Amino acid sequence: MSEKSKDQLCRGSVSDSYMAQQSDSYKSWYAAGAVVLLAAVYTWLLHEFGWFTCVLLAPTPDEITWSNSNWQEIEEGSLFILSAYEDRRFQPHYVRIMGMESLGPAQQTKDQPVNVSAIEEHELTCVLWYDNGKRDVVAAERRTMHKQRTIYDGSITYMAYLYSCPIPAARETPPSRVSLTFDVCERITNVVNVTSYGPSKKLHDPDQERDSAAGRTAPPSDKIALCLKPLNFPTKDIALRLAEWIEIQRLQGVDVIFTYVYDVTDTAMVVLRQYQQRNIVDFVIAMLPDRLPGNGKAREKFLRRTSMQLQLTEKVVLNDCFYRHLAYDYVSVIDLDEVIVPRQHHTLTEMLDNLRDVTVTVPKNAGVADGGGESQLAPPCASYCFRQSMFLDEFHQQDHDDIPEYLHVMQHTNRSMYVLTKNELSVKSLCSTRGVIVLGNHGPYQVATGYKDRCYVNRKMALLHHYRNSCNIIHNIQRSSECNKTKSDTIQEDNMIWKYLDPVRQRVEQMAFDCWQSRENSA
Repeated sequence: MSEKSKDQLCRGSVSDSYMAQQSDSYKSWYAAGAVVLLAAVYTWLLHEFGWFTCVLLAPTPDEITWSNSNWQEIEEGSLFILSAYEDRRFQPHYVRIMGMESLGPAQQTKDQPVNVSAIEEHELTCVLWYDNGKRDVVAAERRTMHKQRTIYDGSITYMAYLYSCPIPAARETPPSRVSLTFDVCERITNVVNVTSYGPSKKLHDPDQERDSAAGRTAPPSDKIALCLKPLNFPTKDIALRLAEWIEIQRLQGVDVIFTYVYDVTDTAMVVLRQYQQRNIVDFVIAMLPDRLPGNGKAREKFLRRTSMQLQLTEKVVLNDCFYRHLAYDYVSVIDLDEVIVPRQHHTLTEMLDNLRDVTVTVPKNAGVADGGGESQLAPPCASYCFRQSMFLDEFHQQDHDDIPEYLHVMQHTNRSMYVLTKNELSVKSLCSTRGVIVLGNHGPYQVATGYKDRCYVNRKMALLHHYRNSCNIIHNIQRSSECNKTKSDTIQEDNMIWKYLDPVRQRVEQMAFDCWQSRENSA
């Protein structure tokens, strides 16, 4: 073979080898590109449609497991959810779910036994469902609805939780429904509607509008919602007491009142429905979750017993009320025997306008009275707290002849001059919807970064009037001591509430007539 032939053969071999290598390289690039493309497509499908390697379908109505008409059940009674709300106050936006978890056996710690959730170690997942068929799967964040992470009480079988589901920033519209699950590949048996974060609407109150037009009151600048503690009065008729309390709140500038109703008399229910028709009160017929008493004497006994379990159950419905009214400026949790009374203003809204411009005494701790703490500007306050003064039945000497006997608050004007200051449970609060994350009976439990949790309002500006039969039913040692001081201090007439007397008397009388007429027409 000639040298030229050998050279051509050598070149051909090298060329073939080079081409083969190039082909293998291109194949590798093609394969890598295909993998990247498939990953991108999968990620897009995952984001847009919630595609997984397992079937992920929203449950049909027949597939939902209900504990009762209020609560849905997850994992054979380990978790119960009540409601869900959109929260657009922070970034990211959230869906907040109200729920309760069953407890496992109590575990011993260094100090005492504590209750631990039966699902404490499990990770919860939120599935956010959208009207356009898309879905998101995100990790659920859990927050307890009480200050201490662990509480021991022999009566506790369920703990209250707030579950937060972050909404992906790319979503332009909020989800319409949400589910909680431990495993997205398992059949989901719960789904609750997400109540959207909508604008609040001022109630149409012709009396207030007429007064404002006449220059007698300044138009309110804040919107206030009251969460009335759940009602359980199966035999005691609170109809007129309830009407008086509602009318006082209206005159103070409150926009809406919401409550859960366990059991009330027929007359009280007529009053509630009358106010509901006027868009002044809204309420939900309440049920307890799972094995807690469902109705009858057993439930009545449970609700009347002062236990930690009852308080934890109430925290779920009170936070439900708070998140229902996020579009309002302030939300307050208050009882039927309590009224926050401004002493330098006619309405709560006028008082709030002034609170932003003055300094208030903020105790270094809850056990310090006025003047014992440091003065600072009120904002940014997550809540304004009002100290309590007792108007006990035993202080009431005789009726005021010119005031109807059924106006309990207006009749009871004698109070102890002692103002309860030694316990943070001796206050009620107006809580800012801008700063509170978890609400308690007396004030916020968890607040957003940058907010002071409680600002105590000077007693000269406002007091919480507490109208009780007795204060001896409180067995806590510290609170019993406060009760003794209440009884031993000077008893003096305080008729500050009478600034609402005339319109309250007229409105309650009209409500009584309307209720009577309503019952006559339905008979």
